[in-house]
Amino acid sequence: VMTGAYLILPALLGVNIFDFHPVALATPLLLYAILAITYKRYFWFVVACVLAAATKEEIPTIVALLGFLVIWKYKTPRLGLLLFIGGILWTLIAVAIIEPHFYTGIQHNTFWYRYQALGSSPSAAVVNILFHPWVLITTFVSFARIYYLLNIFRGTGFLALLAPEWLLPALPEFALNLLSGDKLLYTGIYQYNATIIPFVMMASIIGLQRLVKLWARWRGEVIVLPSDSFSRSEVRERPKKPGYIPLSDRVVLTYRSAYQMLSTRPVVVRSLALAQPGFSVVAYGGKSQWGRFTERMGSLAKPLPLQKFQWIACAWIIAMALLNYAFMAPTVNNLMATSVPGTREARIQQLLAEIPADAPVSAGTSLNPHLTERQYITIFPNVTISSIPGSDQTVKYVIVDLSTVFPEDKISTVKALNQLSQGRFCTLKMAEDVILLGRRDVVKCP
Repeated sequence: VMTGAYLILPALLGVNIFDFHPVALATPLLLYAILAITYKRYFWFVVACVLAAATKEEIPTIVALLGFLVIWKYKTPRLGLLLFIGGILWTLIAVAIIEPHFYTGIQHNTFWYRYQALGSSPSAAVVNILFHPWVLITTFVSFARIYYLLNIFRGTGFLALLAPEWLLPALPEFALNLLSGDKLLYTGIYQYNATIIPFVMMASIIGLQRLVKLWARWRGEVIVLPSDSFSRSEVRERPKKPGYIPLSDRVVLTYRSAYQMLSTRPVVVRSLALAQPGFSVVAYGGKSQWGRFTERMGSLAKPLPLQKFQWIACAWIIAMALLNYAFMAPTVNNLMATSVPGTREARIQQLLAEIPADAPVSAGTSLNPHLTERQYITIFPNVTISSIPGSDQTVKYVIVDLSTVFPEDKISTVKALNQLSQGRFCTLKMAEDVILLGRRDVVKCP
C-alpha cells in the first residue's frame, strides 16, 4: 500500500513528467542510501550519498543532515560525522566559491531573484533575517504555502508527522521552496520536491510503525515488527581497547560536566529555582493529560483487533493517496503533452522546417530537442560549434522561443538576439514569440 502511495504521489509524477533535471536522480539515490544504511551496507550508502550530492549544490546539506540521523538512529558516529562535515563543506565550496566564480555580480547566484524579498543578496538576506525575523512570517505565511505542505503530507495520510525526525534532512529543501517568491516552487510538483519525497516516505513508514505499536500498547499487547528484529540482530563489533568510551557516551559526559559546572553558579541556581515550578507544572499536566488519553484510547482499542486496525490504516492511506491525486490531477495534467498540436505548435513547426537538415543550429532549450537529428547543434546563447576539429564554426541559424525563457534570462536573451541581428545575423521570420535568425552570408535577408 505504501509503495502504491509513493508511485502516485503528484510530486513524484511531476518530477518524471516535467523536463529532466539532474536533481531528479536524487530521489532514488537517497532511497537507496536509506536502504543501504538500514542493512549496514556502508560502502553503497556512501556511494549513493555522493552521487545524490553531485546532482545539485544544496543536496550535500541534505546529505549532511542525513549524517546526523546516521549518528542518532543507526549509532554510527564516525560515518555520520564524516557525512555531516563533508556535506557542509561541499555546499560551502559550491555556493561560496564555484558559483560566484562563474556568475559574477552582487548576487553571485543565478536564481536569487526568487528570494529578493529577503534581501538583495544572500549575505544581505542573512542580516535581514537576523535583525528582522518577523519578515519570514509576514512575507511568506500564505494559504498557497500551507496548501503546499498539505499536499506533500496528504499523499501518505499525514503519517510522516508521527516521525518528524526523519523530515530533518528535507528541511533545507522545504526552506528553499517556502521562502521562494516563485510560486512554481511550492505547487507540489516539478523537480523542486525531488529530495523531499524520500524522507516523507521514510517518515511515513516509521510513523505507521509507531502508530501500530501504540495501538498494540493500548490493547495491552507487545508486538515485534520486522524492523525491530533486524535492529536487534547481532552485529560483529570490533574489540574495544581498555578504557574505550563511545562517542555518544563522551557527549553525555561532556554535557553533564558542563551542567554541573554551571549549576553551581549563583545566577544559574536562582534562575533554575524560579523556573523549576513552572516546568514541574507543565510536565505534570502533560503526563496526567496523556494518562487520561491513554485510558480512553485503551477502551476504544480493545474491541478492535490489531489486524483489523492494520486494514483500517491501509484503507486510510489508500483513500488519502487517491484524494491527494484527485486534488493535484489538474496541475499534473498540465504537464502532459497534448496528443493533437495546436495552431501555435503548427506555426513553430513551420519555422523549424525553414532550417535545412544539415545546417548547424543554435536553438533555445525548448526547441533544441526538435533539431537534434543534425550533426552540429548547440544551445543558445552559444553560437559556435567547437566540436569541429581544428576550428570553431559559427552556426548558420539561430532559433529561440522567447515565451519559454526563464525570467532571470529574459533580458540577457533579448540583448543577445539584438546583438546578433545587428551583426552577422538577420531576422528571417517570427511567429508565436519564436524568432528565427539566419547568417547573412548564408541566407537571403528580407
